[in-house]
Amino acid sequence: MTQENDNRIITQGILLSKQLSINTPVLFLGLTMDPNAYGEAVRLARIRQKMTQVELAALVGITQGMVAHIETGRRQPDVDTALKIERALKISQGTLSSHLPESHGVNLANSVSIIMAGTVGVGPPSVAEGEYGEMLSVGQEFANCIAYRVRGSSMTEEHIQDGDFIIVRPGVEVKSGDIVVAWVEGEGCVCKKLQRGKLRSPDGWAHTLSPGDHVYGKLVAVYRRYH
Repeated sequence: MTQENDNRIITQGILLSKQLSINTPVLFLGLTMDPNAYGEAVRLARIRQKMTQVELAALVGITQGMVAHIETGRRQPDVDTALKIERALKISQGTLSSHLPESHGVNLANSVSIIMAGTVGVGPPSVAEGEYGEMLSVGQEFANCIAYRVRGSSMTEEHIQDGDFIIVRPGVEVKSGDIVVAWVEGEGCVCKKLQRGKLRSPDGWAHTLSPGDHVYGKLVAVYRRYH
C-alpha cells in the first residue's frame, strides 16, 4: 500500500487490513464488532497527527491513562469525550465513532435512518426483493442516500461481500470506475463497476448499458456486520 492510500484509509476511519486501498469506506455495524476497533482507530489517527497520548489528553481534558485505556479497548469514552477526541484529531464528526457500538450515545446522536430499497445482486442480475421499506441507521453524511443488502460474492475483489449493506447516493453524476447500482432491463437490479459504458464485475460478467437500463446511483459506503 502506498503512503497516500494509507493516509486516506485512516482519515476515513476505516479499520481494515493493510492491503486494502479503495476509496469506498467500509463501516461496522452492531455490538458484534471487534471491541478494540475504536481504540485502534483512535491510536492510528493520533499517530497520523504526530501526537502523543499526553498531548491528546491535554486537548480533550482527560488523563493520559484514560487515553491509554481507550486505545487498548479497556474503556469507552462518553459522548462528550468521543466528540472532543474527533475534534482534537481534526477528524470529521462521526468518523471514529463509527467503530463504537450502534447503541453508544454518540452514534445515537449522530445517526439518521435511511430506507432499505431491498436486495441487490452482485452475481447474476436479480430483482430487488425483501426488506423493502425497512430502515437502516447510518451516519448523518449519508442522510440523502438509500441502502441495499448485497446478495452474491462476485464483487468481493471490490471489497463488497455477501450480506453487506451498500449505501448508494442517488441522482449524482457517475463516471467510469465508479461502483453503481443499476437496473438492467428484463433482468433486474445489480451492483457493478461502471467502465466505459459497461457494467462489469471481477468474475468476467459484463453488460453494455442500453436505453432501457437505468443507473440508480453511486456506491458511497459499505456497512458490514461482524458475527
